[in-house]
Parts: sequence; structure tokens; C-alpha cells
Amino acid sequence: MTAANLPLKVDLRGRVRNMRLAPANAMLALYEAVVNSIHAILDGPEPDKGQITITILRDTTGQLALNGKAVPGPVIGFSVHDNGTGFDDKNFEAFSYSDSTTKAKYGGKGVGRLLWLKVFNSANAVSVFQRDKKRFKREFTFSTGGIDNIEATETTEPRGTTVTMRAPVEYYRDALQHEPETIASRIIEHCLEYFISDRKLRFFLADADAGFNVELGQFFQDELKSEIRRDEFTINGSRFRIAHLLVRGRKNSRHALHFCAHSRRVKDEALTGRIPGLSGGLRPQNASEDQSYQGYVSGEALDQLVDVERTSFDFDGLFTYHPNKPPEGPVSFDALLTKAVSLAKGFLDPILHPILEANQIRVRNQIENTYPQYRYLLKYRPDEVSAIAPGVEGADLDLALYKIEQKMDIECRESMSRELAEARNIDEQAEDRRARLDKLLEQLNDAGIAKLARHVAYRRAVIEFLEDQIGLQGNGKYSPEEAVHAAVCPMRTSSEETPSAKMNLWLLDDRLYFHYYLASDMPFKEMKETVKQDSEDRPDIAIFQRPMAFSDSLDEIGAVVLVEFKRPARDDYNPDDHERNPVSQVLNYVTTLRSGDGRRARGQAIHIRENTPFYAYIVADFTKSHREIAVREDFTPTPDGEGFFRFYRNYNCYVEMISFRKMIRDAKKRNQAFFDKLNIPMHT
Repeated sequence: MTAANLPLKVDLRGRVRNMRLAPANAMLALYEAVVNSIHAILDGPEPDKGQITITILRDTTGQLALNGKAVPGPVIGFSVHDNGTGFDDKNFEAFSYSDSTTKAKYGGKGVGRLLWLKVFNSANAVSVFQRDKKRFKREFTFSTGGIDNIEATETTEPRGTTVTMRAPVEYYRDALQHEPETIASRIIEHCLEYFISDRKLRFFLADADAGFNVELGQFFQDELKSEIRRDEFTINGSRFRIAHLLVRGRKNSRHALHFCAHSRRVKDEALTGRIPGLSGGLRPQNASEDQSYQGYVSGEALDQLVDVERTSFDFDGLFTYHPNKPPEGPVSFDALLTKAVSLAKGFLDPILHPILEANQIRVRNQIENTYPQYRYLLKYRPDEVSAIAPGVEGADLDLALYKIEQKMDIECRESMSRELAEARNIDEQAEDRRARLDKLLEQLNDAGIAKLARHVAYRRAVIEFLEDQIGLQGNGKYSPEEAVHAAVCPMRTSSEETPSAKMNLWLLDDRLYFHYYLASDMPFKEMKETVKQDSEDRPDIAIFQRPMAFSDSLDEIGAVVLVEFKRPARDDYNPDDHERNPVSQVLNYVTTLRSGDGRRARGQAIHIRENTPFYAYIVADFTKSHREIAVREDFTPTPDGEGFFRFYRNYNCYVEMISFRKMIRDAKKRNQAFFDKLNIPMHT
């Protein structure tokens, strides 16, 4: 038996099925047909006279009339015609082989035509070519079933090839572009090198149903291109090029870098957020409309790394190759992207500089007048503050500044951790370490002051809100007690559901934050995490202090604080009516709590002892009837005349009655030093 070379057969249907192509890349089928036409022209006898015509095919059935004008139907295919070398015998044979290397000099992978069958159900080719000074015509259908091998016949028609793709596969139908202007722009973007090179082919795009017929080179000059500049750079010995473009038109407002292989776009990276000030449309001086930045990166390394489907690059393990010297090192996409972004920034600096300056002034004014707590960021993070996109205002600006602050906090903590880890580095000069520590501590102190400023500014706003609420309202009535209650603590909730940051207990006493459990406007029977009591009584606020550390048992509540709010200016109190006597109300709450069993989460018991102290605040205006109750109950007036207090020995309960004005005035006094220190005066 003798050995023989057998040709490797390809299951075309399986080959197409196994190709990876996301719907977002469906237009690659058209781009590959256009690139094939470019190569056919470059291989032809007159490349400088090359011409390509792309025709958009639409479904003409069921078109709707809009204002008497037919609406173009959906795109169902494309036709690409060129006057290149055509499907002569050599090219037709190469076309018949999957993964052929005939167009390797152009970076051809031999699989571009398979994308036709990935996106469309059928493709048809009609080609007139030259053979022995005669012209021949070859027409065939290309499908997953194979190629109709029709013998070429002699003809007098002019040289050229038309490839028509029809009937998009369901998976890709909606992903096809339908606007002719968008299709024109995308073809130019994909094949940009052929539009900016010295050898310019002529491209036409026709859409009869949409009334669109343009020469793409002219379209590029008139509608898109504003400025072009090129830079070259090297990474580990690999040389790259970047073409900077400013593109006109609102449909092209996305700023991006495009990474190309063999003069074709492969991968895009958005630039918004990578370059300070680059957001929305750009408008250079003397320009009449917004423009977008588009950068096109190319190089031999990218030609080597592009995958078969031309949708991505494989950077893993690549070392640059040069015939006359060894590899210098790997090329990573991160390094390439970083360098390209830097060059794009350099190109855009003249345009962005005045934008950044104006934005910096705007943001600085906003910080000075509205967000003083972020003032220190102007010193430590000026570039990041200036990079906040123009037009960001209000809550969005607050959030942007907060994110910068959080990032700075993380970096400060990391720096402090490193300092602590290196504290015993005997090789470091003491002066160097001290200088570095001083700088870090200054930054930490400024950050702390800023956070304190934000907190104090918030307290000032709460006080001003309360002052407004206790006054006579526009309807001639005083605000109900619920408004004041909600300002101090959210209603109908507990500390299990509401974080302490949403409570303003500091209006009464900062120490109230250190509690075990808090219930606001909840009946005792719903305080299941603390007490076992079926009573419907509902204090405005009930605060259970943490178990006493010096107690014999940690299962005992340390103290209970009760708060009752009464409507401002109320004057219908009655010492003999329990419902209208606030002192009787709070003492009744004490009796109820002492009579019930205690509980803790997960069933562990917690107890209110007989000697557990109670503290009660009654916040109300001292009207005539209220003062009568204070006198009858033998309360002692406070020196300022705005409050009364008494200790009920039998209840072990200290009761303090204070006016709304006293609560607010005392809160002001406790915070006044901070207001003055941080220059945050109260509004008058």
C-alpha cells in the first residue's frame, strides 16, 4: 500500500456554526465584503481608478406612508460592486478553500466570506474577469451547502464583481444598521486607513428607498472629518501609530479609541471618564458645531494578535518579533491603552484646557457656596475635581465630590497602614519619615475637618427646619407634633430598621445614641425585641439603654428614656384628665414597662428591674394650662424659665419638661463652638 496526500475536507455548515459573532458585530459581514472589494482593486491593473458601490437592500412590502411619503422598509441585505480583478480562476479556487492564505499580504484570514453566511442566509456573486486578453463572466451562489461551480462564459461586459447578501438570519436581523448615514459612518470608521491614506479609492453608498446616494470620501470630508493628526510610539520595541480625528455630527458624539488590524477596526474603548473634561460634545474655538474625538491605533503587533473573526485581540504571551534582534518584552493591552489615552489627551489639550479652566471655576464656586465640606479636595485632589464633567450640578455634583472623598479616604488609610508597617525601618532617615508623616497627617486632619463640617452643616439645617416648624404656619396654624417628632426621629420605626445616622437624638442629648433599642411611635406590644407587653400604649419615643456593665447580670436594662412631643402652642391640658395630662402619660408608661416581662432577640431574657432608672422628656410649649400642671405636680423651674424638672421617687423616674425653644436653643449652644470654628453661621 502506498501513502497518498488526501485533501482535508471542511464541513462548511459546522465551520460557520462554530464561528463566534455577537449580534453587535453583525455589520462585519458587510465590512468584509467591502474589504474584499478593496483588495480586488489593489490587485487589479488600475488600482488608482478603483471604485466600489455599496447598495442597501430593503423590504419594500408593507411600507407605511408618513405625511404622504413612504417610510423605508427594514434592511434585508447589501450589494457590493467593485471594478477590481474579479473571480478569475486563481481567486475562485482560493475562494473555494476555507482559511486560505491567498490574501495574507493584506492580513486576510481566509474566513471573512464565512461571515456572510453567519449573518445572511444566502450570498450571490457575479464576476467579470480577464483571461488571456478576453473577458469571462462567472456567477455562483455561496451557501452553507457549498458553492455552485458554474463554468465561466465569455462576455463583453466590463470587468467587475458584485456580491449580494440577502435574508438576514433571525439572530442578527435587528442588529443590522438601518440608517444610511449611520451605515456610511460605520464603513468609514471600519476602513478609515483607506480614507486618510494617499491612495484614495472611490466609495459610493446608495439607498434608493431612503433617497440616499453619496460618495463616501466626500461624505467623510464634508460631514465627518474636522482635523487629523498622527503620532508614533513604541512599547517594548513594538512600534504603533495613532491617528487622531475630530469628527463632526451629533450621531458621532461618543469619544473612543479604535484598535485596528490590517487597516480595519477591531476593538473600541470609550474615552469618557479617562480624560478630564472629555464629556459630551467638544466644540473647539471657531467651530460651529459639536465634535467627537476618534483615535485609531494600529501596528504590526496588532496585525499579529487579531483573532480569526476580527472581533478581538489575544495579548497573552506575545513578545515582539524583529528579524535582526531578539524580543524585547511583552505587549499588554493595558500598556497600549494607557499610552494611547495619554497621546489622545495631548492632542485634545488645546481644546480641553479652556473647558477645564471654566469648569474648575464653576465647581470651585459650587464648593465654596454650597458644599464647603469638600473644600479640602481643591487642595489635595484638584485634578479630579476639575475632571468632573461640565453640567454636573446639584445632587449629582455632591455625589461626584463624595466619590472623590471616599477614594481619598481609602488611599489615606492605605498610606497609614504602610507607615505603621514601616515604623521600625532603621535604614530610613528620621527627617525623611517625619516629613512624610507630617504630610499624611495634614491630609488626614483636613479630611476629618471636612467631614465634621458636613456633619455640623447638617445639624444647622435641622435646627433651622425646627425653628420654622414651631412657628405659626402660612395657614394660621401651628405645625402638629408629628412634624417635630419626625425631625428628631423617624416615626413608626425602630432601631432595628433605622440607622442612627437618620436620627437627630442630639437635639435632646448626644448620649441617647448609645442605646440598646429604640422604638419610635410604636405600641409596647410591638417592641418584641425588648419587652413582652400586650399594652396598646404608644410613647412617642422609647429608648432602652444598654445593660449596665457593673450589674450582677448583663441581662438587665441599664435605663429607659421616654420622650413625649406635644403640638406647639397647645393649651388644653388638664391635670385631672389622664389623656390631657402629659405627666400622667409618661408615669403610666413607666408602670406598664415595670409590670411586663423583658426579652431579647433569639429568646434570651432581658429584665427591667425595680430600681431601673427612668428618664422622661416632655417637649411642649409652656402655655397657661401646661404651667398649671407643672405647678400642681410640684415641678421645679429651670433658671432660664423655659423648663421644669422633678424626680418621682416611687417611680424612680426623673421627668423634665422643656419648651421647643429651649430644646432648640440648648442644641444651638452645644453646637455653637463648631458653628463658629468652621464658619458656618446660623441663618437669621
